[in-house]
This record gives sequence, C-alpha cells and structure tokens, in this order.
Amino acid sequence: MPGCRYGVPAVRGIRWSAPACAVAWTLAFASQCLADAAVFGSFSRMDNAQREQERLASELGLPARVVAAETQAGRIFRVISADAGDESAARSEVERAKGLGVQDAWYWADAPLGVTEGPVSHELAVVEPEEAPEHSVLQPRPERSARSAPEPEPSPAAAHAMAAEEPVAAVEDAAAEPWIAFHEFTGSLSVERRWYAKSAAYPGQRSLAGGFVAEPELHLEDAAGRIFTLTPFFRYDAEDSERTHFDLREAYLLLYGDVGANQWEFRLGVDRVFWGVAESQNLVNIINQIDLVEHPNEKVRLGQPMAHLTWSGDWGALELFGMTYHRGITYSGRHGRLRFPLVLDDDYATYESGAGKWHWDAALRYSNSLGPLEIGLTAFDGTSREPYPRLAISDDGTPVLAPHYVQIRQFGLDAQWIAGSWLLKLESIHRRGALNMLGREEDFAAFVFGTEYSFYSVFGTAIDVGLLTEWNYDDRRGRSTNRFQNDLFFGTRIGFNDVQNAEIIGGLLTDVDHASQFVYLEFNRRLLDRWTVHLDAVVLLNVGEEDFLYTSRRDSYVELGLSYSF
Repeated sequence: MPGCRYGVPAVRGIRWSAPACAVAWTLAFASQCLADAAVFGSFSRMDNAQREQERLASELGLPARVVAAETQAGRIFRVISADAGDESAARSEVERAKGLGVQDAWYWADAPLGVTEGPVSHELAVVEPEEAPEHSVLQPRPERSARSAPEPEPSPAAAHAMAAEEPVAAVEDAAAEPWIAFHEFTGSLSVERRWYAKSAAYPGQRSLAGGFVAEPELHLEDAAGRIFTLTPFFRYDAEDSERTHFDLREAYLLLYGDVGANQWEFRLGVDRVFWGVAESQNLVNIINQIDLVEHPNEKVRLGQPMAHLTWSGDWGALELFGMTYHRGITYSGRHGRLRFPLVLDDDYATYESGAGKWHWDAALRYSNSLGPLEIGLTAFDGTSREPYPRLAISDDGTPVLAPHYVQIRQFGLDAQWIAGSWLLKLESIHRRGALNMLGREEDFAAFVFGTEYSFYSVFGTAIDVGLLTEWNYDDRRGRSTNRFQNDLFFGTRIGFNDVQNAEIIGGLLTDVDHASQFVYLEFNRRLLDRWTVHLDAVVLLNVGEEDFLYTSRRDSYVELGLSYSF
C-alpha cells in the first residue's frame, strides 16, 4: 500500500522566502505521498514530459502522469504510470511498456503520488540549481529511492543554516558522496514446459521441451549522472542443448547532455534497439539478430555490441549506429522442433565479407512527429541478419546446413497515423544484395500495411479490446526467404485492466498463395504479487509442401510458464 511521509525539501545555499516556504510545504506534502510506479521517461522540461505523456496515452494506450523529482543535478520531470499501486503492479506496467516498445521503462520504488499539472511556479523555481543540466528526452534517469537510501530531510530552518556554511564544507560533503548514487537490482526467474501435440517429422526430435530462464537486471548511476545497465540472459533446456544458451541482452554505458535547445545521448556497449510499428512482423527492425529458439514469432532479439549516438530537438531525432561482432541466428538442435530436416549449425557459418563477423556495420534513423503522423526513416549497410543455408559436412561426417551471411544495404520507412481510436500503420523496405530462395542475388521490396481499432471500457467494464488487420507482401513471392511473401494477418489484444493485470493476445496469419495458416495465442496473468503465469500456443494448419512452413508442419505446441519477479 502507498505510504505518506512529510518534510520540506532543503537545498544548500538557498534562502527560503515565505511564499517559497508555503509552496515547498505544498510540494512536499504532494510529492512525499509514495507508491511504486513504472517510469516511462525523464525530462528536464515540463512541456517535453507532457508531450510524452500524451503520446504514450494516444499511441500505446499507456495512461501516465508527470511528477517532479529532485536529483543532484536539479529538478527533472518523470513520466510514470498513472495508477498508484504496489510493487507487483508497477513491475507489470514495466513489462507491458517494454512489450509496446518502451524498452527503457524501469521500476521506481516509492514514486510520489503528487501530479505535476503545469509549469513550476516562480517561487518554487528558485530551488532549482542555476546550472542544472538538461536531461535526455530519450532515456529515463533513475534516482535514489527512499527504500534504497533513506535519509531524513532537513527542515526549512536547517536549510537556512546550511546556506551560511563555508564553501569548504560543501566541497567536503560533495567529496563524501558515494560513487554509486543509485542502484537497482531486479529481474525474473521462470520455469517453462512445452508440449508438441504431433509426433516428430525428423529423427531425434522430442515431443517435450522444458527448463528454466533467468534474466536479472542491474542499473547503476554515479553522482555525475552516468548510467550503466547490465541485463544478462540464460536459458536451460533439458531436451535441446542448442536451445540452452547465454546472452548479454544489455551491457552499456549511457552518457547524455544538451547543447542549446538540443539534447544528445551516447550509449556504448551491448544493447537492444527496436524499430517498427506493425504486429505480425517488423521489416525495419534490423539492428539486432533474432533469438529464434525463444519464440517462432521472431520478436525476441539478441544483444548487439554497438556505439549509438542520438541527437534530438524540436526538429526530431537522428540516431547513428556503429556495430561489429555479428551475432548468428539461434536455431534448434537435432532434438529440437521448428527446424529444417538438417540442423542449421552456426559453428560452420561463413561470411561474404573477408572480415567475417567483425565487419563494421553502420545504420541511421531519423524520426519525428508531425501532428497525428509518426514517421521514421532508416538505413542499414552491413552484414545481413538473415542467413542463407548451404549444405556442409560437419567434423563427424554428418550433413548440416551452414548459414551464409552476405553484405546488404537496406532502406526503410515506418509510419503511424493516429485518428481517434484508429491507427494506420506502415512498414516498408528496399534491400539490395540479398539472396533469394534459389541462392541467387536479388534486390527486393516488401511492406506491411495495417490498421488497429481500439474499443475502450467494453460493455461498461474495465476491459479494452484492440482489433488488428495487416497485409504482408514481398515482391519476390515464391522466391522469398521468409513466410510473409503474401499473407494476411488478423489479431486481437484484450486488456482486462484488473488487479491481476490479465492480458490476451492472439492472431491468425493466413497465406494468400498457399492457404496455410499460422495461429498463435498468448495469455498472461499475475497470480500473486511477484508470481505470473504465462500460456502460449502455436498452431500450424493446412501447410502444403510448397509452403515455407512445411518443414515445421508437425510442430504445433502449447507452453505453460511460471515466472517470479524480484
């Protein structure tokens, strides 16, 4: 349950006028009523925070509020989850936000309940340091929570006395500040079991798969505002050794600052980047490699070593990427399902580039909001994330498929138009240098176009329902190297908005050319404060020999998982 603590913020070197004291007491009362929350973004300007609040509500259906927070660098404004709740509810909101593309969402213990609804008053503004640096509009900046570093706040009288202290004392206090100003350790542990309904199509495949997953997250921030994030991932699978794997999802240092009215942000290390607006597939999302053993929907991605620079302002945001150490696609082993008749073995991977996996790739993205239109323009030059399988012989004489990665150049567009309850979505690419199904180089174009309509408070309940339709098209058609050559997608997203944060996501992908169908269903519900149950089902129907999915025709499955968040 939310708690409430009282106190007046005190700042060294500031003399409090009577009006300022009154405003401070009001702010203290509002901001010190605490609850757990999910943070979606942090800003040094109120108007930027309010724009992000409106965007999250209109585009992603994430209700949010803006609160003021005092940090060592001065006052910032955080966009956080709208409803006050306990830790479990806040962590669920973090996971929900990440699922909608807000990858940097994080959990904030003891967030203030007070809502900042307008510009800070002149009297209160005197509390803010004159040289407070502009905070990035793109990355939440964690702050010390009351739980992790409880400290009594001085009274206004004590603050007045502090103003008379010698500068030397202030320097000594600054030197005494700990190097780590904020730290947070969270994550999840899961156990899963997957059942395949039909017998295997190829020798050695199993009908059961199961194991556990560990994904901790560590966030550190020093007194200068530099942030380090570490997110390792480990899966153990009792049946398929190739599905057992470790990955660094994130391990990067974040620096940020401002130049005039513009902001810059620099990340160095391993990170994940998401591009796209569609549901059935994300054509433009090319930075990170697919972690295919996690789920056949191709949405889970491996971490990628990179240098990532962002420059943003009222004119939009420009992102530049430099990447090396290409990540090979993960693929099931001999005992696994959802694979080719022969195992795709990354140990025998080959590259068109003489630099191999160490080839330097480059990418850029420009994005902007033009009223109801959100638009992104992307370019990528480097090693393809999509392998072409070649026949090879392993060291023990067994025939395998060796992935071959060529050099490509891709240009992309993603756009989203908001019209009331309607969303119109488009992703399109043009790729040069890729190999088609026949192993021949062929430039091609592809797109995903669709709509989403949302019904809110259905039948007077708290339930929200979204209906989605999309058309996937690849102009190579039968020579395409994926299952989206000419497919229609119909889906739904049902949010119950209850205490258990229950949600259902389902969809049907039907091939217009071959009449095959791919059906999936996901259900998530919190059981207790830290426990969540997950149900996942994939069904393949009417898969003919000419279809891309034919090799997986007998691999429909149901998966049940139980997750503990900490």
